[in-house]
Amino acid sequence: MKHILALSLMLVAAMAQARVQPAPWITDHMVLQRNRTNTLRGTADAGETVVASLAGRKYTAVADASGCWQMPLPPMPAGGPHTLTVADRSYADVCIGDVWLCSGQSNMELPVRRVMDMFAAEIEATVNPMCRLLKIERQPVYDGPAVAVQTSGWQPLSAQTSREFSALAYFYALEMHRATGVPQGVVQAAVGGTPIEAWMSREALADYPEALARLAINADAGYRQGVEAYGALAGNRWERLVAEAEAALGMDWKSAAFDDSAWTELDVLEPDGAAAGLWSVDSLGCLNGAHWFRKRLTVSAAQASQPATLRLGCLVDADDVFVNGRHVGSTGYQYPPRIYAIPQGTLHEGENVIAVRLLSQGGRGRFVADKYRGIFFGDNPWLCGEHADRIDLDDTWRHFYAVPMPGKQGVPFFYYTPTVLFNGMVAPLAGMGFAGALWYQGESNTSRAREYRGLLQRLMQCWRVTLGCPDLGFGIVALADFERPVTAGWRMVQQAQHDAAAADPRAVCISAADLGEWNDIHPLDKKEVARRLARAMMPFVADKNQR
Repeated sequence: MKHILALSLMLVAAMAQARVQPAPWITDHMVLQRNRTNTLRGTADAGETVVASLAGRKYTAVADASGCWQMPLPPMPAGGPHTLTVADRSYADVCIGDVWLCSGQSNMELPVRRVMDMFAAEIEATVNPMCRLLKIERQPVYDGPAVAVQTSGWQPLSAQTSREFSALAYFYALEMHRATGVPQGVVQAAVGGTPIEAWMSREALADYPEALARLAINADAGYRQGVEAYGALAGNRWERLVAEAEAALGMDWKSAAFDDSAWTELDVLEPDGAAAGLWSVDSLGCLNGAHWFRKRLTVSAAQASQPATLRLGCLVDADDVFVNGRHVGSTGYQYPPRIYAIPQGTLHEGENVIAVRLLSQGGRGRFVADKYRGIFFGDNPWLCGEHADRIDLDDTWRHFYAVPMPGKQGVPFFYYTPTVLFNGMVAPLAGMGFAGALWYQGESNTSRAREYRGLLQRLMQCWRVTLGCPDLGFGIVALADFERPVTAGWRMVQQAQHDAAAADPRAVCISAADLGEWNDIHPLDKKEVARRLARAMMPFVADKNQR
């Protein structure tokens, strides 16, 4: 009987403990901020006592009436690894070091795999378990701050774990670890294309009624669902009509055997001549719809026997690519470089054909200039220097404008709405200790550049209050130069970023203008940006650890 009673008590205790849910950012390999208070958080039954232990000390917290609990940990020096226990859960390999919140839009989000052309050898060889990566997944929340973020947890840095992580945050962690010798945690909370207002609280936007009006419009779930459904319907109908029109023509344009001699031969990059005007625009405007391009090339027997990678630079807007009739890759929008593996056996000795189906959806379709196009042979797709076995592709292609269409209906990105990413991706991080925040954003605010300085200043204060870090240092990346000439709005945002930092004693702004690429809004050299940021942020690290 005693055994039955003991077992029952154990089951009741286990059920109670199972209801304790630590915040999703509490996982194996976590990094806690050294020399400052860190507050563990989570949920449990109202009134439940939560017990935790770390580095030989025990801590307790009681869940409030809403079921939320908070557990402050006293400042600790750098060190580890430790085991953290919360209720009946244990988290291994927990370190104390410096933690950085890395946020903004696509230049912060740009993953490591996108910079492999410049840094492949270094990335493949780098393993550093003292640098930890935490990626916060996109989570727009419209009705106020969320309790929890969405994340798969902390990961030690390696070539495998870093591929989809922010390249800038990756290089920054390595730079700071080399400089300080203590564990580094980088938290990525970034979403491409987002304006600064999406990352600010409602209170921080109190003096921006237009932003709050946009929130009021988009906050209605029924409205969002209706607009998204209409946009999806319109987009799908556009694509279906293009496909039906192509099918009605009854031509297999991807086939190597297709006779394209009647197609127009043109230089796809000629900027102002008749050829470019013929396929990209005419006197009435942009020629949207489906364009097909074909190119013939000769491959040797030795090359045909090897793995191969096709590179087509960047294309506007969406593409499907075929080699000898076989589909080798597709991309749905303009920015990613087209790097497609050609399955072995697809190429053969002699003449081969590349066919590109390019959908111009709402502007001037194009092959982006000053981007390399060619086929590389061998096992390593990143070995693409001048000494690689390769076939360069020139800019002369056969072209056929297959299906004229109006521009494709766009679908609004509701996660651009003011406050919603702050609510879902920043506010739930309250309690995490941070050494500082890195901010690379502004491209989406260049059309309203005059507001940017005030918005950035308010964002910094908003985050300090929300995260409970009143002395939080900010490292701001001024926009890299883009296009020729750089637009007035772009220059105004760059200046606003410098001005906002100059007016804030806990902020610095580094220039990346010289690292820009005129034909790519996403310059590759994120390592140098990280190096500049690390050097600029070191005084804040030293100051924090002296107090």
